[in-house]
Amino acid sequence: MGNGYERMVAKMTDEELLLHARHYQTYQEELLMAVLNEASGRGLTIENKAAIESLIRQYEDEARHQAEVAELEKGREDDQQVEETEGPDSSKSLPVLYSQTAVLAFSLFFSPLAGSILLSINIRKLQRKGAGQVLVFGLVLAIAQGIINMQVAPDSIISILAHVAGALLLSELMWNQFIGRRIPYTRRNILIPLLIAIAIIAPLAWYLYQHPELMEQLQNGTYE
Repeated sequence: MGNGYERMVAKMTDEELLLHARHYQTYQEELLMAVLNEASGRGLTIENKAAIESLIRQYEDEARHQAEVAELEKGREDDQQVEETEGPDSSKSLPVLYSQTAVLAFSLFFSPLAGSILLSINIRKLQRKGAGQVLVFGLVLAIAQGIINMQVAPDSIISILAHVAGALLLSELMWNQFIGRRIPYTRRNILIPLLIAIAIIAPLAWYLYQHPELMEQLQNGTYE
């Protein structure tokens, strides 16, 4: 298939080649790669080359995730055939991960850092790279939300939107990038991380409740 695309783009004029590059979103990965290679060979400048390369990487990531899902599904089918007499056990070959909903909830109700910790544990469980990046991203989000809360009221629309946006970035963008959109897994119990989060947050919340003037000082940007 790749050779077919290369022969096809080799017959295109420069204008046709550049036209395909401008409308890159409508074409498949193999054709886009052939267009870039042909343009490079002709010495043509593709203004949106970076965007095309980014789309190609997305195609490759999606294909890799689909291959992983197919491999896991195949393993499940093999296990069911081998252990048919023992009854079905669809979760045996699946990784045990904190769910996407758990990452979202911890990011919303506790802190983006809490959600990023759960997500990084999942990444390490799958033996993939990116756990450190996710932790740093969660820390940056937590700091940014803290700064916003010091400038506006915690119940303001800006503060609420900032918390929701941070939680969605972790549970959607980061999850899809490092875990995968449709990866099958067994839900991991969140009791232990929930108790740890409550043990950390509860004393802080109680202290702020007993000293409301401290919250006012933080919001006004003053410290005594």
